[in-house]
Amino acid sequence: MKFMKLGSRPDTFYSSNGVRSVSSEVRTDLIIQVNETRYLLHKFPLLSKCLKLQRLCSENTESSSQPQVIELVDFPGGVKAFELCAKFCYGITVTLSAYNIVLARCAAKYLQMTEDVEKGNLVHKLEVFLNSCILNGWKDCIVTLQTTKPFHLWSEELGITSRCIESLVSKVVSNPLKVIPHSHSHQKGDIKEVNTAERWWGDYLSELRIDLYWRIMAALKSGGKVPPNLIGASLKIYTSKWLPRISRKLENGSGLNSGSDHSSSNCRLLLESIISLLPIESNAVSCSFLLKLLKAVNVFQASGSSKLELARRVALQLDEAKVCDLMIPSVSNGSDTIYDVDIFLNILEQFMLQSQSQQTSSSSALNGSMIKVSKLVDGYLQEIARDVNVPLSKFIALIEAVPELARLKHDDLYKAIDIYLKTHPDLNKRERKDLCRTLDCKKLSLEVCMHAAQNELLPLRVVVQVLFSEQTRAAMAGGQLTGLPSNIKALLAAKGTTPSTPGSLATTTHTPRPQDKWLNSPNPSVSRSRMKLDADDESGDGSLKVKQDCLNPSRHKKTMLSKPSQSMASQKRAFLLLVVVTLSLIHTIIGLQPNQPNEFPFTCFKDSKPCNSILYQHNDLTEDDISSLYSVDKSQIKTIGQGDKRHHLVTVRCSCQNVNNTIAYFYDTIYPVKQHDTFLNVSDQFYSGQAWAIGDEGTNFRANTNVTMHLLCGCAETDAQVMVTYTVEPLDTLSDIADRLSADVTEIESVNSALVQKSGYIQVGWVLFVPMYKNGVPSPKVKKGKNHKWTIIFGILLSVVAVLLCVSIILMFMKRKRSKEHDKEASKAESKTMSLTIPASAHTRYLSKESMEGITGFDTERPLIYDFNEIAEATNNFDDTRKIGEGGYGSVYFGILGEKEVAIKKMRSNKSKEFLAEVKVLCKIHHINVVELLGFASGDDHLYLVYEFISNGSLSEHLHDPLLKAQIALDAAKGIEYIHDHTKERYVHRDIKTSNILLDDRLRAKVADFGLAKLVGRTNDDDFVATRLVGTPGYLPPESVKELHVTTKTDVFAFGVVLAELITGKRALMRDNREPNKMKSLITTITKVFEEEEDPEGALVLIRDGSLRDSYPIDDLYKMAEIAYWCLSEDPNNRPEIREVVESVARIVMSSIEWEASLGGSSQVFSGVFDGR
Repeated sequence: MKFMKLGSRPDTFYSSNGVRSVSSEVRTDLIIQVNETRYLLHKFPLLSKCLKLQRLCSENTESSSQPQVIELVDFPGGVKAFELCAKFCYGITVTLSAYNIVLARCAAKYLQMTEDVEKGNLVHKLEVFLNSCILNGWKDCIVTLQTTKPFHLWSEELGITSRCIESLVSKVVSNPLKVIPHSHSHQKGDIKEVNTAERWWGDYLSELRIDLYWRIMAALKSGGKVPPNLIGASLKIYTSKWLPRISRKLENGSGLNSGSDHSSSNCRLLLESIISLLPIESNAVSCSFLLKLLKAVNVFQASGSSKLELARRVALQLDEAKVCDLMIPSVSNGSDTIYDVDIFLNILEQFMLQSQSQQTSSSSALNGSMIKVSKLVDGYLQEIARDVNVPLSKFIALIEAVPELARLKHDDLYKAIDIYLKTHPDLNKRERKDLCRTLDCKKLSLEVCMHAAQNELLPLRVVVQVLFSEQTRAAMAGGQLTGLPSNIKALLAAKGTTPSTPGSLATTTHTPRPQDKWLNSPNPSVSRSRMKLDADDESGDGSLKVKQDCLNPSRHKKTMLSKPSQSMASQKRAFLLLVVVTLSLIHTIIGLQPNQPNEFPFTCFKDSKPCNSILYQHNDLTEDDISSLYSVDKSQIKTIGQGDKRHHLVTVRCSCQNVNNTIAYFYDTIYPVKQHDTFLNVSDQFYSGQAWAIGDEGTNFRANTNVTMHLLCGCAETDAQVMVTYTVEPLDTLSDIADRLSADVTEIESVNSALVQKSGYIQVGWVLFVPMYKNGVPSPKVKKGKNHKWTIIFGILLSVVAVLLCVSIILMFMKRKRSKEHDKEASKAESKTMSLTIPASAHTRYLSKESMEGITGFDTERPLIYDFNEIAEATNNFDDTRKIGEGGYGSVYFGILGEKEVAIKKMRSNKSKEFLAEVKVLCKIHHINVVELLGFASGDDHLYLVYEFISNGSLSEHLHDPLLKAQIALDAAKGIEYIHDHTKERYVHRDIKTSNILLDDRLRAKVADFGLAKLVGRTNDDDFVATRLVGTPGYLPPESVKELHVTTKTDVFAFGVVLAELITGKRALMRDNREPNKMKSLITTITKVFEEEEDPEGALVLIRDGSLRDSYPIDDLYKMAEIAYWCLSEDPNNRPEIREVVESVARIVMSSIEWEASLGGSSQVFSGVFDGR
């Protein structure tokens, strides 16, 4: 929070008998009445600055012997504002801040305290403070806007409101994703959200009134520079704050209680304003948030247009909704239902219309979102079915609103119908039939079918359909059709009844539990077709009487399952048994062939070795399409002719896998799902129907996602064969397939015995495994003749000649290469001899082209080459008393070259790679926060680098000193930022640590030691994989340790450790007090503060370095710790760029300076740096 002090005199205003006066030896000559308060003042100080008071005094013609009385009517800001202006006139110290700037500005406007009256008057000073301080800060702008409410017209006239709004908008637009504001929340968990914008400007703006918030958000929305999802996130924050507890209370239809902070009219205004600000882009806000808005609109009875707009927006994202969000309370006077079914029906109809408009004319299947919505509708139906006032017409309308193919299974729908039947016992026979007509018995699981067979609330025809469906399913699974089906036997056995004792049905009862197993875990149905109910087949008085007797209308509202009636049980079960036996006999007599699967995977063992296999492709695709779809190279595709179409053999690597508990041979490829794609369509149109379904394609097959297609393949038993996966086409026969693929019919039938049960019989769509001979079907062997013998001899001779020719060519090449290397070594030896015999001079100190080999591409002047004798003389022959440092690559000595103090690093000759790395980088970099390389030299089997001398050594030596630690962190960050973002080529330092950050005589930091620096690109893929782990333990990020990945985020992580060392005064690695033999990382100390401590700020105070106790405000210290924690994120994608770190640390530096200024320069760190505002 920024402030400004005006005046220097102490406050001499005092109160006496309800009158305010100023202590002065001069007699009072002016009395001013403001509201109920009277002021005894003096004309001279007031009239010299207030034009308004001058005019009022001149208009007052009363006797001058008595104090003149002036009454200020409708004074903006009242007594507080007037007294501030009066104190300014008397020169008494007044403090301006965001909390009183509006009040003071309006009062100064009223009193006309302008520059025309006196230079440096109050209006001028207030405008300077407003423009230079208030408008530059987030919190100040927000607070200023909050204080404009009592002065709405004044602040609008003076442009205060508009200027604050423009300032806030410009801050958001400049960088909407910037994080860590000045007053970031310190609550546990907030720091985890620093890489999202919701916890920055969204939180700030939520403090404003709706009219101000609307103006700001409307400007951001119309500008188009802020991502829609960020606008949506801000709207969500604002709504949750100003409609308290709405997400919890409105779910039960209770609305806001009478003690709420806002009336219903204000809530309506708020809701309508929020709805008008919603971005037009879909998914800018979540469907859950839209539905909560819709609930609030319904409760507070907002405008109909708002309700329709929300319904339209929800329809666009209905596949993201949850059942609990859809339970919108009904508040209409004309409806007795608990929930507003009409709203959801309207949403559902709009969703269907939008889906139809998006489908292409050739697409007949429904996409994944339609399947999700069907499940959503079934869940919604189960909830509203418990409401006795829900009419049957609306219930059926909701069921039929979803297309038939969208429901892959009907278990949830059956549950909803069962609940509705028990809740509405007064339904007649026709109504029950109409309701159950929506049920597809073939899409019910076995457990649900067993329940339905005992459910006496269902029409008899539905029960018969269920039993027939289960009998057919048993036959498809390989059951024998003799006697009763196995599932009916199981049903009778569960009742304690056997088929041979039908009479026992009359004495057996079954009382199911309220919560059956199928309610908790319904099994998915694999059936795709629907068996229609024949509503008109009701002829025959006898059968009608039996059915009516079986439909006993006894029901229990609170029980999920209906109890069978003991009085009618015998007749009903006898009839059902008769029906089932009859159906079984008919099935057996006519030889009905049940549908069977089109494919069986080629089974294997877990230790089976992979092999090459072939997939037969008959979709008439191009080789480019096949290469993309199958993830293979074009060389693996062979085109063959097949009629008017071009078929292809695609060679793939087939391996034994466990796919959803099926252990078999598969080849996996990735398919990018497009709009309206379904698994069946993709498999048939692109993969010849050879993809294996694992059961969850309905939910996983979503547009704009990549799914794995498991393609069926197999491995042949002999090396002479390769297994071909072939899909049977119309007019195909086994002999045709065998001839086309060089295979044997008998072997094809043997491999596919699960499908080919009758010799020579196949069906269109079957996926067969064809063992194809690589060199054609073997024929009888013939004896080797004389011609064959001469062919072999000729081949051997030709091979020998070819080998001799290759050897000759290789020998010639090696001889030429050896000759070149010899010449090169001779040239180098001559050059070295010349460099040792010819003394270095001024004009030879710059490197020649030859000696710069490997250090090319400099953008600046080349470094100086120093003579070894100069280096030795500068360091007094490397005297140990001159040694100022030692590291992994050698020692550092203090030296004097001429009159210049230098630091000379002495490196072993085997460290030439690090030597060249430093030269390459530092020759191109010149920055105040990067150590400067002056030159280099070689000799005495060592390499030498000459740097500028940094007098205060490394930062690691000063961790406990009361330094300008925030400024040091800023300098180091700027040095890293320079090599990351501001050089022609981007570099990664790879060894940022406190010992590589040097401090000059002004305690300004410089980054040093670039021996491990690496060049990276500027694309999104700017990382590289190192061949070995380099760097310093304690500063290495997880991705570098585990995978040797190196990016610019590697330096950011290390900088986070440095920042933690500055805050705590501890080393990156330190001895563990509990286990002295082990080392403890400082990283865990910082992460523990933010992830485990309930009071992070208190925990930080306990671990901070003692030198910081009186040097920094705790808020700034906490912000530094937040930045360190941000940099130490385990995922490199969650770490900031170094330029973001620079911005955040710079704000802390400025905040600390302002804090010191407020103390009058008493801080031991900042004293003398800043003299105040």
